[in-house]
Amino acid sequence: MHILEKETIFKINKSLANSYYKEWVGYFENILKDTRDEKYRFNRKELLAMQLELAKVETMLWKTLREGRECAKKLQQLKLQQKLTETDEKSLGNLENHIFINEQLVRISRTICDGIAWRNLKYNRTFLNSSARGFGAGDVDINNESFKSEFDWAYRISEAFDSVVLLNDLTHFLRVGDLTEISDKGIFIHEIKKLGKKIINLFTLKKLKESGEISDQSKRLLELQRIALSESAIIGDIHVRTERLNVELKTNFDKLSQLLEKSENELVVSELIEPCLTLHITNFHAISLAGNTVNIDNLKSKLVYPSKKGLLLPQSNWDTFYSDEKGNFLRSAVPYSVYPLFEKHCIKLISGHYLVNCILDVEKLKEILQVHGWIVEEITEKELDQQLAIYESAEKTIFLKKNSIYNFAPNEIGILKIKRGAFSLNLTPTFYSRFTMEFMKLETFLEMMEEMYLIASIKKKSDLYFPTLKNDFNIWN
Repeated sequence: MHILEKETIFKINKSLANSYYKEWVGYFENILKDTRDEKYRFNRKELLAMQLELAKVETMLWKTLREGRECAKKLQQLKLQQKLTETDEKSLGNLENHIFINEQLVRISRTICDGIAWRNLKYNRTFLNSSARGFGAGDVDINNESFKSEFDWAYRISEAFDSVVLLNDLTHFLRVGDLTEISDKGIFIHEIKKLGKKIINLFTLKKLKESGEISDQSKRLLELQRIALSESAIIGDIHVRTERLNVELKTNFDKLSQLLEKSENELVVSELIEPCLTLHITNFHAISLAGNTVNIDNLKSKLVYPSKKGLLLPQSNWDTFYSDEKGNFLRSAVPYSVYPLFEKHCIKLISGHYLVNCILDVEKLKEILQVHGWIVEEITEKELDQQLAIYESAEKTIFLKKNSIYNFAPNEIGILKIKRGAFSLNLTPTFYSRFTMEFMKLETFLEMMEEMYLIASIKKKSDLYFPTLKNDFNIWN
Protein backbone atom coordinates (compact mmCIF):
# COMPACT_ATOMS: atom_id res chain seq x y z
CA MET A 1 0.00 0.00 0.00
CA HIS A 2 1.42 3.41 -0.97
CA ILE A 3 0.10 6.85 -0.04
CA LEU A 4 0.33 9.31 -2.90
CA GLU A 5 2.07 12.61 -2.27
CA LYS A 6 -0.04 15.78 -2.48
CA GLU A 7 1.97 16.92 -5.51
CA THR A 8 1.01 13.74 -7.39
CA ILE A 9 -2.67 14.17 -6.47
CA PHE A 10 -2.52 17.74 -7.78
CA LYS A 11 -1.00 16.52 -11.05
CA ILE A 12 -3.70 13.86 -11.44
CA ASN A 13 -6.42 16.48 -10.97
CA LYS A 14 -4.82 18.71 -13.58
CA SER A 15 -4.37 15.85 -16.06
CA LEU A 16 -8.04 14.86 -15.96
CA ALA A 17 -9.09 18.14 -17.55
CA ASN A 18 -6.38 18.03 -20.23
CA SER A 19 -7.76 17.53 -23.77
CA TYR A 20 -4.60 15.70 -24.93
CA TYR A 21 -4.99 13.20 -22.07
CA LYS A 22 -8.73 12.76 -22.70
CA GLU A 23 -8.12 12.06 -26.39
CA TRP A 24 -5.56 9.35 -25.64
CA VAL A 25 -7.81 7.80 -22.98
CA GLY A 26 -10.51 7.47 -25.65
CA TYR A 27 -8.02 5.71 -27.93
CA PHE A 28 -7.02 3.29 -25.16
CA GLU A 29 -10.68 2.49 -24.42
CA ASN A 30 -11.03 1.11 -27.96
CA ILE A 31 -7.85 -0.97 -27.57
CA LEU A 32 -9.11 -2.26 -24.22
CA LYS A 33 -12.37 -3.36 -25.87
CA ASP A 34 -10.45 -5.34 -28.48
CA THR A 35 -8.26 -7.11 -25.90
CA ARG A 36 -11.39 -8.21 -24.01
CA ASP A 37 -13.43 -9.14 -27.10
CA GLU A 38 -14.36 -12.85 -27.24
CA LYS A 39 -13.01 -13.00 -30.81
CA TYR A 40 -9.56 -11.78 -29.84
CA ARG A 41 -8.89 -12.32 -26.12
CA PHE A 42 -7.12 -15.68 -26.61
CA ASN A 43 -6.22 -15.32 -30.30
CA ARG A 44 -2.42 -15.53 -30.46
CA LYS A 45 -2.09 -13.68 -33.79
CA GLU A 46 -4.45 -10.87 -32.88
CA LEU A 47 -2.87 -10.43 -29.44
CA LEU A 48 0.62 -10.23 -30.93
CA ALA A 49 -0.63 -7.60 -33.39
CA MET A 50 -2.23 -5.62 -30.55
CA GLN A 51 1.01 -5.74 -28.58
CA LEU A 52 2.90 -4.42 -31.61
CA GLU A 53 0.36 -1.59 -31.92
CA LEU A 54 0.85 -0.66 -28.26
CA ALA A 55 4.64 -0.90 -28.67
CA LYS A 56 4.39 1.68 -31.48
CA VAL A 57 2.35 3.94 -29.20
CA GLU A 58 4.88 3.52 -26.37
CA THR A 59 7.73 4.33 -28.77
CA MET A 60 6.07 7.66 -29.57
CA LEU A 61 5.28 8.39 -25.91
CA TRP A 62 8.83 7.62 -24.81
CA LYS A 63 10.25 9.89 -27.52
CA THR A 64 8.03 12.71 -26.21
CA LEU A 65 9.10 11.92 -22.64
CA ARG A 66 12.80 12.02 -23.46
CA GLU A 67 12.46 15.36 -25.20
CA GLY A 68 10.33 16.81 -22.41
CA ARG A 69 12.63 15.60 -19.64
CA GLU A 70 15.66 17.06 -21.41
CA CYS A 71 13.99 20.47 -21.69
CA ALA A 72 12.78 20.31 -18.08
CA LYS A 73 16.28 19.38 -16.89
CA LYS A 74 17.75 22.52 -18.48
CA LEU A 75 15.07 24.72 -16.91
CA GLN A 76 15.58 23.07 -13.50
CA GLN A 77 19.28 23.86 -13.72
CA LEU A 78 18.43 27.53 -14.39
CA LYS A 79 16.07 27.42 -11.40
CA LEU A 80 18.87 26.15 -9.15
CA GLN A 81 21.03 29.00 -10.40
CA GLN A 82 18.12 31.41 -9.72
CA LYS A 83 18.16 32.47 -13.37
CA LEU A 84 14.61 31.39 -14.17
CA THR A 85 12.35 34.09 -15.61
CA GLU A 86 8.62 34.21 -14.97
CA THR A 87 8.03 32.85 -18.50
CA ASP A 88 10.55 30.06 -17.89
CA GLU A 89 8.81 29.20 -14.61
CA LYS A 90 5.51 28.81 -16.42
CA SER A 91 7.15 26.72 -19.16
CA LEU A 92 8.72 24.42 -16.55
CA GLY A 93 5.33 23.89 -14.88
CA ASN A 94 3.69 23.06 -18.21
CA LEU A 95 6.54 20.70 -19.11
CA GLU A 96 6.31 18.84 -15.80
CA ASN A 97 2.55 18.39 -16.24
CA HIS A 98 3.02 17.16 -19.81
CA ILE A 99 5.72 14.73 -18.67
CA PHE A 100 3.39 13.39 -15.97
CA ILE A 101 0.57 12.92 -18.50
CA ASN A 102 2.77 10.95 -20.88
CA GLU A 103 4.05 8.80 -18.01
CA GLN A 104 0.42 7.98 -17.18
CA LEU A 105 -0.32 7.11 -20.81
CA VAL A 106 2.55 4.59 -20.69
CA ARG A 107 1.04 3.22 -17.46
CA ILE A 108 -2.39 2.89 -19.10
CA SER A 109 -0.88 1.05 -22.08
CA ARG A 110 0.93 -1.36 -19.76
CA THR A 111 -2.18 -1.89 -17.65
CA ILE A 112 -3.99 -3.02 -20.82
CA CYS A 113 -1.13 -5.44 -21.56
CA ASP A 114 -1.31 -6.60 -17.93
CA GLY A 115 -4.91 -7.54 -18.68
CA ILE A 116 -3.79 -9.65 -21.65
CA ALA A 117 -1.28 -11.37 -19.37
CA TRP A 118 -3.67 -12.01 -16.45
CA ARG A 119 -6.36 -13.29 -18.81
CA ASN A 120 -4.14 -15.71 -20.72
CA LEU A 121 -2.30 -16.85 -17.58
CA LYS A 122 -5.73 -17.73 -16.14
CA TYR A 123 -5.31 -15.27 -13.28
CA ASN A 124 -2.49 -17.40 -11.83
CA ARG A 125 -1.55 -15.21 -8.85
CA THR A 126 1.30 -17.42 -7.69
CA PHE A 127 3.06 -16.95 -11.03
CA LEU A 128 2.05 -13.32 -11.57
CA ASN A 129 3.03 -12.15 -8.09
CA SER A 130 6.36 -13.97 -8.46
CA SER A 131 7.09 -12.64 -11.96
CA ALA A 132 6.34 -9.10 -10.74
CA ARG A 133 9.21 -9.24 -8.24
CA GLY A 134 11.59 -7.27 -10.40
CA PHE A 135 12.30 -3.69 -11.32
CA GLY A 136 10.51 -2.09 -14.25
CA ALA A 137 11.64 -2.17 -17.86
CA GLY A 138 12.87 1.07 -19.38
CA ASP A 139 11.60 2.72 -22.51
CA VAL A 140 10.30 0.79 -25.51
CA ASP A 141 11.52 1.52 -29.04
CA ILE A 142 10.24 -0.57 -31.93
CA ASN A 143 13.14 0.67 -34.07
CA ASN A 144 15.68 -0.74 -31.63
CA GLU A 145 17.40 -3.92 -32.86
CA SER A 146 16.89 -5.53 -29.46
CA PHE A 147 13.12 -5.02 -29.65
CA LYS A 148 13.04 -6.27 -33.24
CA SER A 149 14.82 -9.48 -32.24
CA GLU A 150 12.43 -10.04 -29.33
CA PHE A 151 9.38 -9.52 -31.53
CA ASP A 152 10.85 -11.78 -34.21
CA TRP A 153 11.30 -14.58 -31.66
CA ALA A 154 7.81 -13.95 -30.27
CA TYR A 155 6.38 -14.47 -33.75
CA ARG A 156 8.50 -17.58 -34.42
CA ILE A 157 7.61 -19.21 -31.09
CA SER A 158 3.92 -18.40 -31.54
CA GLU A 159 3.87 -19.92 -35.04
CA ALA A 160 5.94 -22.98 -34.15
CA PHE A 161 4.07 -23.98 -30.99
CA ASP A 162 0.63 -22.38 -31.52
CA SER A 163 1.27 -20.32 -28.37
CA VAL A 164 0.21 -16.95 -27.07
CA VAL A 165 3.44 -14.99 -26.57
CA LEU A 166 3.66 -11.88 -24.41
CA LEU A 167 6.29 -9.15 -24.72
CA ASN A 168 7.26 -8.70 -21.09
CA ASP A 169 8.53 -5.12 -21.42
CA LEU A 170 5.02 -3.96 -22.35
CA THR A 171 3.63 -5.07 -18.96
CA HIS A 172 4.09 -4.25 -15.29
CA PHE A 173 3.77 -7.79 -13.96
CA LEU A 174 6.11 -9.77 -16.26
CA ARG A 175 9.60 -8.74 -15.15
CA VAL A 176 11.67 -11.88 -15.58
CA GLY A 177 12.85 -12.75 -19.10
CA ASP A 178 11.87 -11.04 -22.35
CA LEU A 179 9.00 -13.25 -23.51
CA THR A 180 6.34 -15.29 -21.73
CA GLU A 181 4.93 -18.16 -23.78
CA ILE A 182 1.57 -19.68 -22.87
CA SER A 183 0.29 -22.91 -24.41
CA ASP A 184 -1.54 -26.09 -23.48
CA LYS A 185 1.82 -27.48 -22.34
CA GLY A 186 2.35 -24.74 -19.77
CA ILE A 187 4.07 -21.40 -19.23
CA PHE A 188 7.61 -20.90 -20.54
CA ILE A 189 9.90 -17.90 -20.07
CA HIS A 190 12.46 -16.90 -22.72
CA GLU A 191 15.39 -14.48 -22.63
CA ILE A 192 16.64 -13.17 -25.98
CA LYS A 193 20.40 -12.49 -26.19
CA LYS A 194 22.83 -11.19 -28.81
CA LEU A 195 20.08 -9.53 -30.86
CA GLY A 196 18.23 -12.79 -31.36
CA LYS A 197 21.21 -15.01 -32.11
CA LYS A 198 20.85 -16.72 -28.75
CA ILE A 199 17.75 -17.71 -26.80
CA ILE A 200 17.84 -18.72 -23.15
CA ASN A 201 15.07 -20.82 -21.62
CA LEU A 202 14.46 -23.94 -19.58
CA PHE A 203 15.69 -26.20 -22.37
CA THR A 204 18.85 -24.35 -23.38
CA LEU A 205 19.90 -23.87 -19.75
CA LYS A 206 19.84 -27.55 -18.78
CA LYS A 207 23.46 -28.25 -19.73
CA LEU A 208 24.72 -24.96 -18.32
CA LYS A 209 22.99 -25.68 -15.02
CA GLU A 210 24.68 -29.06 -14.77
CA SER A 211 28.12 -27.52 -15.38
CA GLY A 212 27.47 -24.62 -13.00
CA GLU A 213 28.10 -22.03 -15.74
CA ILE A 214 24.96 -20.03 -15.29
CA SER A 215 24.40 -16.32 -14.69
CA ASP A 216 22.37 -14.81 -11.85
CA GLN A 217 19.85 -13.54 -14.41
CA SER A 218 19.42 -17.05 -15.80
CA LYS A 219 19.02 -18.44 -12.28
CA ARG A 220 16.06 -16.08 -11.78
CA LEU A 221 14.58 -17.26 -15.07
CA LEU A 222 14.87 -20.89 -13.97
CA GLU A 223 13.43 -20.03 -10.57
CA LEU A 224 10.34 -18.46 -12.15
CA GLN A 225 10.10 -21.34 -14.62
CA ARG A 226 10.03 -23.80 -11.72
CA ILE A 227 7.29 -21.73 -10.05
CA ALA A 228 5.30 -21.83 -13.31
CA LEU A 229 5.56 -25.62 -13.58
CA SER A 230 5.10 -26.51 -9.90
CA GLU A 231 2.89 -23.62 -8.69
CA SER A 232 5.14 -23.30 -5.67
CA ALA A 233 8.10 -21.16 -4.67
CA ILE A 234 11.10 -21.61 -2.40
CA ILE A 235 11.24 -18.82 0.17
CA GLY A 236 14.30 -19.26 2.35
CA ASP A 237 14.42 -23.01 2.79
CA ILE A 238 10.64 -23.44 2.71
CA HIS A 239 8.61 -24.72 -0.24
CA VAL A 240 5.56 -22.45 -0.40
CA ARG A 241 2.76 -24.09 -2.38
CA THR A 242 -0.41 -22.76 -3.97
CA GLU A 243 -3.42 -23.63 -1.81
CA ARG A 244 -6.85 -23.51 -3.43
CA LEU A 245 -9.19 -22.58 -0.64
CA ASN A 246 -12.66 -24.09 -0.65
CA VAL A 247 -14.10 -20.57 -0.68
CA GLU A 248 -16.05 -18.86 -3.42
CA LEU A 249 -15.08 -15.27 -4.18
CA LYS A 250 -18.19 -13.15 -3.70
CA THR A 251 -17.89 -9.49 -4.58
CA ASN A 252 -19.71 -6.16 -4.63
CA PHE A 253 -18.98 -5.55 -8.32
CA ASP A 254 -22.72 -5.32 -9.11
CA LYS A 255 -23.07 -2.64 -6.44
CA LEU A 256 -19.96 -0.87 -7.74
CA SER A 257 -21.32 -0.88 -11.29
CA GLN A 258 -24.65 0.58 -10.12
CA LEU A 259 -22.90 3.32 -8.17
CA LEU A 260 -20.66 4.19 -11.12
CA GLU A 261 -23.75 4.63 -13.31
CA LYS A 262 -25.40 6.68 -10.56
CA SER A 263 -22.34 8.95 -10.38
CA GLU A 264 -22.87 9.99 -14.03
CA ASN A 265 -25.78 12.16 -12.86
CA GLU A 266 -25.04 12.77 -9.19
CA LEU A 267 -21.26 13.34 -9.67
CA VAL A 268 -20.46 12.11 -6.16
CA VAL A 269 -21.96 9.02 -4.52
CA SER A 270 -21.23 7.35 -1.23
CA GLU A 271 -22.55 4.17 0.37
CA LEU A 272 -21.76 1.67 3.12
CA ILE A 273 -21.35 -1.52 1.05
CA GLU A 274 -20.32 -3.75 3.97
CA PRO A 275 -20.55 -3.13 7.74
CA CYS A 276 -16.86 -2.13 7.72
CA LEU A 277 -16.46 -0.85 4.13
CA THR A 278 -17.56 2.55 2.86
CA LEU A 279 -17.37 3.37 -0.84
CA HIS A 280 -16.87 6.92 -2.16
CA ILE A 281 -17.03 7.65 -5.89
CA THR A 282 -16.16 11.01 -7.41
CA ASN A 283 -16.87 11.19 -11.15
CA PHE A 284 -14.40 13.78 -12.45
CA HIS A 285 -15.42 13.10 -16.05
CA ALA A 286 -19.04 14.05 -15.30
CA ILE A 287 -17.90 17.02 -13.20
CA SER A 288 -15.86 18.39 -16.12
CA LEU A 289 -18.92 18.09 -18.39
CA ALA A 290 -21.06 19.92 -15.83
CA GLY A 291 -18.63 22.86 -15.91
CA ASN A 292 -19.02 25.88 -13.65
CA THR A 293 -22.45 24.82 -12.36
CA VAL A 294 -20.80 22.41 -9.89
CA ASN A 295 -20.60 23.41 -6.23
CA ILE A 296 -17.66 21.46 -4.79
CA ASP A 297 -18.70 22.01 -1.16
CA ASN A 298 -22.15 20.55 -1.89
CA LEU A 299 -20.52 17.51 -3.47
CA LYS A 300 -18.26 16.96 -0.45
CA SER A 301 -21.28 17.10 1.87
CA LYS A 302 -22.69 13.99 0.15
CA LEU A 303 -19.83 11.80 1.35
CA VAL A 304 -20.68 9.36 4.14
CA TYR A 305 -17.99 8.43 6.66
CA PRO A 306 -17.94 5.69 9.30
CA SER A 307 -19.54 7.05 12.46
CA LYS A 308 -17.17 5.46 14.96
CA LYS A 309 -13.81 6.94 15.74
CA GLY A 310 -10.82 4.74 15.09
CA LEU A 311 -8.34 3.76 12.43
CA LEU A 312 -9.59 4.09 8.85
CA LEU A 313 -7.65 2.57 5.93
CA PRO A 314 -8.55 4.19 2.59
CA GLN A 315 -7.47 2.62 -0.70
CA SER A 316 -8.38 3.90 -4.15
CA ASN A 317 -7.75 3.39 -7.84
CA TRP A 318 -5.58 6.51 -7.74
CA ASP A 319 -3.09 4.50 -5.65
CA THR A 320 -2.22 2.62 -8.85
CA PHE A 321 -0.66 5.84 -10.17
CA TYR A 322 2.20 5.13 -7.74
CA SER A 323 5.60 4.40 -9.24
CA ASP A 324 9.20 5.28 -8.46
CA GLU A 325 12.49 5.58 -10.30
CA LYS A 326 13.01 1.80 -10.05
CA GLY A 327 9.66 1.02 -11.63
CA ASN A 328 8.04 -0.25 -8.43
CA PHE A 329 4.25 -0.27 -8.61
CA LEU A 330 1.28 -1.50 -6.60
CA ARG A 331 1.91 -5.23 -7.09
CA SER A 332 -0.96 -6.37 -4.86
CA ALA A 333 -3.62 -4.79 -7.11
CA VAL A 334 -5.43 -6.73 -9.84
CA PRO A 335 -5.24 -4.60 -13.03
CA TYR A 336 -8.48 -2.76 -13.76
CA SER A 337 -8.24 -4.06 -17.34
CA VAL A 338 -9.66 -7.41 -16.12
CA TYR A 339 -12.39 -6.02 -13.86
CA PRO A 340 -15.86 -7.46 -14.62
CA LEU A 341 -17.24 -4.04 -15.57
CA PHE A 342 -18.06 -2.26 -18.81
CA GLU A 343 -14.96 -1.06 -20.69
CA LYS A 344 -16.05 2.58 -20.21
CA HIS A 345 -15.92 2.02 -16.45
CA CYS A 346 -12.60 0.16 -16.55
CA ILE A 347 -10.83 2.83 -18.58
CA LYS A 348 -12.08 5.61 -16.29
CA LEU A 349 -10.77 3.66 -13.29
CA ILE A 350 -7.40 3.21 -15.02
CA SER A 351 -7.19 6.84 -16.18
CA GLY A 352 -8.37 8.30 -12.86
CA HIS A 353 -11.48 9.97 -14.29
CA TYR A 354 -13.25 8.04 -11.53
CA LEU A 355 -11.88 8.31 -8.01
CA VAL A 356 -13.18 5.19 -6.29
CA ASN A 357 -12.15 5.20 -2.66
CA CYS A 358 -12.90 2.16 -0.49
CA ILE A 359 -12.49 2.92 3.22
CA LEU A 360 -11.94 0.11 5.70
CA ASP A 361 -13.08 0.79 9.27
CA VAL A 362 -10.45 -1.22 11.16
CA GLU A 363 -12.20 -0.87 14.52
CA LYS A 364 -15.46 -2.24 13.06
CA LEU A 365 -13.60 -5.11 11.39
CA LYS A 366 -12.00 -5.92 14.73
CA GLU A 367 -15.46 -6.07 16.38
CA ILE A 368 -16.78 -8.35 13.61
CA LEU A 369 -13.83 -10.72 13.92
CA GLN A 370 -14.33 -10.91 17.69
CA VAL A 371 -18.02 -11.75 17.22
CA HIS A 372 -16.91 -14.63 14.96
CA GLY A 373 -14.71 -16.15 17.64
CA TRP A 374 -11.36 -14.57 16.89
CA ILE A 375 -8.99 -13.06 19.42
CA VAL A 376 -7.72 -9.86 17.82
CA GLU A 377 -4.44 -8.18 18.66
CA GLU A 378 -3.43 -4.77 17.38
CA ILE A 379 0.13 -4.26 16.18
CA THR A 380 2.05 -1.60 18.06
CA GLU A 381 3.44 1.51 16.40
CA LYS A 382 6.95 0.32 17.31
CA GLU A 383 6.41 -2.97 15.46
CA LEU A 384 5.12 -1.11 12.40
CA ASP A 385 8.14 1.21 12.44
CA GLN A 386 10.47 -1.78 12.63
CA GLN A 387 8.73 -3.42 9.66
CA LEU A 388 8.98 -0.21 7.63
CA ALA A 389 12.67 0.18 8.50
CA ILE A 390 13.40 -3.38 7.29
CA TYR A 391 11.70 -2.68 3.96
CA GLU A 392 13.32 0.73 3.46
CA SER A 393 16.77 -0.75 4.08
CA ALA A 394 16.30 -3.13 1.14
CA GLU A 395 14.00 -1.06 -1.09
CA LYS A 396 16.66 -0.20 -3.69
CA THR A 397 18.11 -3.71 -3.97
CA ILE A 398 15.19 -6.02 -3.22
CA PHE A 399 14.52 -7.03 -6.85
CA LEU A 400 18.01 -6.88 -8.39
CA LYS A 401 18.75 -9.47 -11.08
CA LYS A 402 21.66 -10.83 -9.05
CA ASN A 403 19.23 -11.87 -6.31
CA SER A 404 16.77 -14.72 -6.31
CA ILE A 405 13.11 -13.81 -6.78
CA TYR A 406 12.32 -14.33 -3.10
CA ASN A 407 15.71 -13.23 -1.80
CA PHE A 408 13.96 -10.65 0.38
CA ALA A 409 10.63 -11.80 1.79
CA PRO A 410 10.17 -10.64 5.40
CA ASN A 411 7.14 -11.60 7.41
CA GLU A 412 4.61 -8.80 6.96
CA ILE A 413 2.87 -7.98 10.21
CA GLY A 414 -0.06 -5.90 9.03
CA ILE A 415 -2.15 -3.96 11.55
CA LEU A 416 -4.21 -6.76 13.13
CA LYS A 417 -3.29 -10.27 14.17
CA ILE A 418 -6.06 -12.83 14.69
CA LYS A 419 -5.79 -15.90 16.91
CA ARG A 420 -7.81 -18.97 17.76
CA GLY A 421 -6.19 -21.68 19.84
CA ALA A 422 -2.67 -22.29 18.56
CA PHE A 423 -3.48 -20.71 15.18
CA SER A 424 -2.51 -17.12 14.45
CA LEU A 425 -2.58 -15.05 11.28
CA ASN A 426 -1.28 -11.58 10.47
CA LEU A 427 -3.76 -9.59 8.41
CA THR A 428 -1.14 -8.14 6.06
CA PRO A 429 -1.61 -5.33 3.50
CA THR A 430 -2.26 -8.04 0.88
CA PHE A 431 -5.40 -9.13 2.76
CA TYR A 432 -6.62 -5.55 3.10
CA SER A 433 -5.87 -4.86 -0.56
CA ARG A 434 -7.90 -7.86 -1.72
CA PHE A 435 -10.76 -6.86 0.58
CA THR A 436 -10.94 -3.22 -0.50
CA MET A 437 -9.66 -3.08 -4.09
CA GLU A 438 -11.49 -6.23 -5.19
CA PHE A 439 -14.69 -5.11 -3.43
CA MET A 440 -14.86 -8.45 -1.66
CA LYS A 441 -17.92 -9.26 0.38
CA LEU A 442 -17.32 -9.52 4.12
CA GLU A 443 -18.76 -13.03 3.94
CA THR A 444 -15.89 -14.15 1.68
CA PHE A 445 -13.27 -12.43 3.83
CA LEU A 446 -14.49 -14.25 6.95
CA GLU A 447 -14.75 -17.59 5.11
CA MET A 448 -11.12 -17.21 4.02
CA MET A 449 -10.04 -16.84 7.67
CA GLU A 450 -12.09 -19.90 8.68
CA GLU A 451 -10.72 -22.00 5.82
CA MET A 452 -7.12 -21.09 6.69
CA TYR A 453 -7.83 -22.03 10.31
CA LEU A 454 -9.31 -25.36 9.17
CA ILE A 455 -6.26 -26.17 7.04
CA ALA A 456 -3.96 -25.43 9.99
CA SER A 457 -6.15 -27.56 12.31
CA ILE A 458 -5.95 -30.56 9.97
CA LYS A 459 -2.18 -30.21 9.54
CA LYS A 460 -1.75 -29.42 13.25
CA LYS A 461 0.46 -26.47 12.32
CA SER A 462 0.46 -23.13 10.56
CA ASP A 463 2.33 -23.15 7.26
CA LEU A 464 3.01 -20.84 4.34
CA TYR A 465 1.12 -20.97 1.05
CA PHE A 466 -0.27 -18.76 -1.70
CA PRO A 467 -4.06 -18.75 -1.15
CA THR A 468 -6.37 -18.73 -4.17
CA LEU A 469 -10.16 -18.89 -4.30
CA LYS A 470 -12.00 -21.51 -6.27
CA ASN A 471 -13.81 -19.23 -8.73
CA ASP A 472 -11.05 -16.69 -9.36
CA PHE A 473 -11.00 -17.69 -13.04
CA ASN A 474 -14.73 -17.00 -13.45
CA ILE A 475 -14.89 -13.63 -11.68
CA TRP A 476 -12.48 -11.61 -13.80
CA ASN A 477 -12.97 -10.52 -17.40
